[in-house]
Amino acid sequence: MTTCGGALGLLMCCVVEQHEGGVNPTESMTRALISDDCIARQSTLGPVQLGFPDKHFDPEEYFPCFVAGVILRERIPAFERMLWRACRGNVFLRQAEIETPLEDPSTGDQVYKSVFIIFFQGDQLKTRVKKICEGFRATLYPCPEAPADRREMAMGVMTRIEDLNTERSGSSVPPILNRMDTIEDPPTYNHTNKFTSAFQALIDSYGIASYREMNPAPYTIITFPFLFAIMFGDLGHGFIMATFGAWMVLKEKPLAAKKTDNEIWNIFFGGRYLILLMGIFSMYTGLIYNDVFAKSLNIFGSSWRVFNFTLRNVTEMGLDHTLDPKTTKDYIGSPYPLGMDPAWQISINKIIFQNSFKMKISIIIGIIHMLFGVVMSLFNHLYFRNKLNIIAEFIPQIIFLVFLFFYMVMLMFIKWFKYYANITDDDFTIGTRCAPSILITFINMVLNKQTPFEDDCKTSTMFPGQLGLQKFLFFCALICVPWMLLAKPLYIMRSRKNASYSITHQQMQSATENGDAEQPIHNNTAQPPVTHGGHEEEPISEIFIHQGIHTIEYVLGSVSHSASYLRLWALSLAHAQLSEVLWTMVLSKGLKVDGWAGGVALYLIFAMWASLTISILVLMEGLSAFLHTLRLHWVEFQSKFYSGNGYSFQPFSFEIILDSATQTKEEA
Repeated sequence: MTTCGGALGLLMCCVVEQHEGGVNPTESMTRALISDDCIARQSTLGPVQLGFPDKHFDPEEYFPCFVAGVILRERIPAFERMLWRACRGNVFLRQAEIETPLEDPSTGDQVYKSVFIIFFQGDQLKTRVKKICEGFRATLYPCPEAPADRREMAMGVMTRIEDLNTERSGSSVPPILNRMDTIEDPPTYNHTNKFTSAFQALIDSYGIASYREMNPAPYTIITFPFLFAIMFGDLGHGFIMATFGAWMVLKEKPLAAKKTDNEIWNIFFGGRYLILLMGIFSMYTGLIYNDVFAKSLNIFGSSWRVFNFTLRNVTEMGLDHTLDPKTTKDYIGSPYPLGMDPAWQISINKIIFQNSFKMKISIIIGIIHMLFGVVMSLFNHLYFRNKLNIIAEFIPQIIFLVFLFFYMVMLMFIKWFKYYANITDDDFTIGTRCAPSILITFINMVLNKQTPFEDDCKTSTMFPGQLGLQKFLFFCALICVPWMLLAKPLYIMRSRKNASYSITHQQMQSATENGDAEQPIHNNTAQPPVTHGGHEEEPISEIFIHQGIHTIEYVLGSVSHSASYLRLWALSLAHAQLSEVLWTMVLSKGLKVDGWAGGVALYLIFAMWASLTISILVLMEGLSAFLHTLRLHWVEFQSKFYSGNGYSFQPFSFEIILDSATQTKEEA
């Protein structure tokens, strides 16, 4: 017990000496550990070790050998007796009173406490001592065994005490760390990986999402390559693109290790997963179009049959053959299982048939894409708990878009299911001549006119009650325009008037109670309430103007954006025609040369055809389809819900600060 007793004497004598000197007791205990007197005593007694290094017992039997803490002063006598009896006198207790009363955190009352330290030996006594301390509600504090650790902890406690004293004294010197209130919105950070980073970069190029705003990047992972593939639909060209993307993905690590300043290569490599998905989706749409380098694949067998054709008929037919699905002589009546029938490749009316199909598909996909964007705005309003925007913006917007444009989509499906190439005269009313034009029907719906029809067709409607339903839908869509225009500004104006009336009423009551006749109760001197973020309220005239612009943009944008999705059809048609031109004007020439010269000519012509295919159809057409897809996402889709007015999170970095400072000096 010699060393342990020396440590006790060193610690407690410093506490008692500082305590008798009138120093704050809480401060005295920490200063005692680092005072010059203690250091001097430590040098004479040797290093203070709170253990029994001169004994050769198992360290777990005696280490650690003390606990320290504070306890209510009136509980000290009973506390000492309980320790003596429970531990049978095998503990050593020293305590010192704290003169300054302390505030009880639970009750807020001023209480007097004493600081104590208990020495013991063995884990059993340690458990008993801690249970007794727990029973007397004593607060225990950790204390390191090594002198250097105790000195470091004491310095930290002293630093915190000085900061608290500085804050309580009202000193003008602020602490190092301050909590600052700001009206600025927090930055936005989107966690990405090597797969999603390219898609997030496309969204961030439009604008960084505002704090907690819905991020469209996860949905763009599917919609972007799909819309691209509609315009780039070719199984062969998609395979080339997918192969290039797969090569970059598989060779990812060695390619990433070869750092280069080539900007074009860095763009391609950064979007390797995007290129891979665009190629795979293009292979799928090319399979649906049944288009492989301007040729078709006859996988399931054509549904068209040819009768009484000789070899001369086939060689002379060329591309002048017209497929007419009305007759059962050529068409067996069942469609091709997947995509386009390969027989359309040799038909002269192929473009007419494919244009009708691709045009309607483009409008259907476009309307669904815009509806999805409007629904995404609902999640923004729900998260920010903005009920006004739900009632005054989302509901009229969804009604306007569904009752007009989604109704037009439903008419397309009804037309596909109801009308077909008629076989007999009895089916004339549901034949192709009686099938109404969707565009003319939609225009007459807006103009409230009836679509003209032939007498043999009997009616211009697709189903009973169509005209009445169209009038009701158009009337509801028409009501949505003033709803979007006036509902929100009028509600805000009424709320401000009610708030102003409430403030004026409180001023009148205060003046009446205090008898202050000079208080300006007759004038509305109350300042308008401050909106969220600390900014002053926007004038009501600007709110009306802003809402008017927003309404006009949405109403006219619904029409223009729907027509904008026709670019899916236009670029798909252009891609198919360019591919066919390269096949007809280049590669087919090499296949017509006979003999050994044909092999040489085919080798050279194929090299030229392959070069033109890669450079024009894959690179240039791919870039064109990419840019049009990007526009459809930025303008037609994201404008429905995404503001992009935020700023990205930038972690604190001295390197960035020094680089920016260096650049500023160089520019100056």
